Amino acid sequence: MFTKNKRNGSYNISRQNLYIGPLFIALATLVGSIFESINLPETNIAIVYLLAVVAISLFTQSYIISILYSFGATLSFNYFFTAPYKAFEIDNVSYVITITIMVTVSLIITMMTQRIKTSVSVANQRAEENRKLYVMSNRISGAASVEEIIDIAVQSMGQLTETNILCAYISDISQPICHTAQYIFNSKVRVIDSPVEKEMSLKQLDDYMVELGNVRSWKIFTDEILFAVIYIPHEQAIMLEEGKRRALMVALENLSLAIDRVYAVYKHGKLQQENERERYRSSLLRAISHDLRTPLTGIMGTSEMIMGMTPTDDMRYELAAEIIEDAEWLHSLMENILNLTRLEDSRRYLKKQPEAIEEIIAVVVERFEKRAKGRELTVNIPTELVIVPVDAKLIVQVLINLLDNALKHTDSTQEISLTVDKQENGVRFTVADRGTGINAEDLPYIFQMYYTSGNQSADAKKGMGLGLAICKSVVKAHGGNISAANREGGGAEFSFVLPMEDTNYD
Repeated sequence: MFTKNKRNGSYNISRQNLYIGPLFIALATLVGSIFESINLPETNIAIVYLLAVVAISLFTQSYIISILYSFGATLSFNYFFTAPYKAFEIDNVSYVITITIMVTVSLIITMMTQRIKTSVSVANQRAEENRKLYVMSNRISGAASVEEIIDIAVQSMGQLTETNILCAYISDISQPICHTAQYIFNSKVRVIDSPVEKEMSLKQLDDYMVELGNVRSWKIFTDEILFAVIYIPHEQAIMLEEGKRRALMVALENLSLAIDRVYAVYKHGKLQQENERERYRSSLLRAISHDLRTPLTGIMGTSEMIMGMTPTDDMRYELAAEIIEDAEWLHSLMENILNLTRLEDSRRYLKKQPEAIEEIIAVVVERFEKRAKGRELTVNIPTELVIVPVDAKLIVQVLINLLDNALKHTDSTQEISLTVDKQENGVRFTVADRGTGINAEDLPYIFQMYYTSGNQSADAKKGMGLGLAICKSVVKAHGGNISAANREGGGAEFSFVLPMEDTNYD
């Protein structure tokens, strides 16, 4: 998978160190001989050797070699230009001082020159790294796919760090099959291939690489999803210089930002598709509901006319009553569907106005009596005038749905009650009954869309799982909350609280 990284160049540097020093010392000796022939003092010759030391420091790559050649220049000055000549001896105290100063100055010049060279080298290296990072950022910013981003990033990181790079990544978030991109530094060849199997998850590949134990890895997440992992051979990773390690971190950050950008575009496109499907579904439901309401109204009106024209002991009277009952159920279902489609954009369709609790309850009681003839409803409301900002039509629908739910699970002798309590920051509505109650396994899910109770009758018209979901949506759109519980002694209790202040909620 990875190949060893071989670097060249050390031989050329060593050869340069060998001939640069002797060349400049020989030149300094030649110039010194010329100065001596025209009777210039030894101090001028010493300055020539100092210039040679500066030149050696500039052109050699090794700090130690530069110091050795500075001593060599001093010895050459001593050998050729101090008495006794052509011997490493000193018979004059002034020469001792001159040579001592020369050695000291040579060492200082060598150290300063090498330090400057090191600083320049580091600055040039950082400038080159920044240039490569800039090129990488520009190329990545123009990439349109994950594959193209990974291609650019892997090659750039390999060149920045001078190491072999393997990247395992997911190209399509909807199909999380792992792909790999490899960059071999010394051969400058990028290979796309899976090291194990062609169809495997990113986690499976990462586990496999961890088991090998000879790589260092850096993980890249987007929206808490593991999207890519960068691998470098362990022996190359531990040899990374500080500058290259820093450049690698910057490159990884650029790669992460680029993947985030592509993933954001993917999510935005997916969201647009979902919104488009949702708008189509809502439009279809609204159209169907509107089209069905007209014939249903006609069916109910005609059935009522038949009942008014037929004796109660006639079989046709009972059939007409059943037709009305089924038509009312369908009409209620259409109302729920219409409310559901409207509430999908609650800020647009919710029309809050200050409403008196008594008026809302009066409408609910009237509709309840029409729906459940002969059934008693116990109503408890505050004696004081209570005004709450609501969409009255929707709140009436919520209470009717809760009362219909109570009718389904109680017989004609069991109690149904509607209670309104004013609280410190809101108004609490409670619908309670003494029916069969709620199964413990159903309790966490009864407000979910299309969820129906497990103990429900096989008769399909008993419920489609929309009523309670509509209730929750309406209450939430008003900034309130709704809950359900079983009562002590049997039965169920549904309650919701609406805030007294007119606050907009998403």
